[in-house]
Amino acid sequence: MPQPIDFLEQEDTPWSTNEDRRASPRHSTDLRVVCRQLTIGTGPLIWTAQVRNLSAFGIGLIVPKAPGLSQRLEIELAGKNGTLVRTIQARVVHQSWESRQSYFAGCGFIKELEDEHLRFFNAEAAHPSGPDFRRWTRFPCDVETAYYTCDTAPGERRTGRILNISAGGIGLVLRCQFSEGTLLHVELPQNTNLVGSKVLVRVVRVTQKKDGNWFFGCEFADQLSEEQLRELLR
Repeated sequence: MPQPIDFLEQEDTPWSTNEDRRASPRHSTDLRVVCRQLTIGTGPLIWTAQVRNLSAFGIGLIVPKAPGLSQRLEIELAGKNGTLVRTIQARVVHQSWESRQSYFAGCGFIKELEDEHLRFFNAEAAHPSGPDFRRWTRFPCDVETAYYTCDTAPGERRTGRILNISAGGIGLVLRCQFSEGTLLHVELPQNTNLVGSKVLVRVVRVTQKKDGNWFFGCEFADQLSEEQLRELLR
């Protein structure tokens, strides 16, 4: 089993405010949701939040306390009739003071991979054994991949390499530059013939390499289906 490397997924690292680059329209709504703040080493903090806006890739919340940048939330999304549509995880991308008793938290939806998607990389959904700010252990690799953006022409793909992976994120080396918050569709091979599945990732960190390529630390992103979004906005 490859040894884990020390990279990414630090819980206290803020994100850029250009989250998602508005890849999906934001819709104003007056929904109320139940949120659980998931913090390593402690029990969840639970409160009810007012939804200001909602898109396929993220949500804007009015909350009674500032959750903190990069904090993970579990959100119960229910329609106006009270029917649960979906429980989804999100990461706080930016926050601001709203009033004396409330804050605005802009969040991007996130997801975590299961072991079946990690086996090709000799990786697993493992937590660090010692004190660490990371939720998941990263495993090094060097695997060719293909990717495209939300703006890419149909059928167009560009190649890159996967340098590390965990249940929560991935490290990519690409020839093109992208800003923090950009959404990328990345192919994850699952066998030696490079046949696999596509995952959605959100760029968290950007570093230019000496050879002119770019390294991107990414987190796996989640999204609501069109049907789920319609149900919540109905």
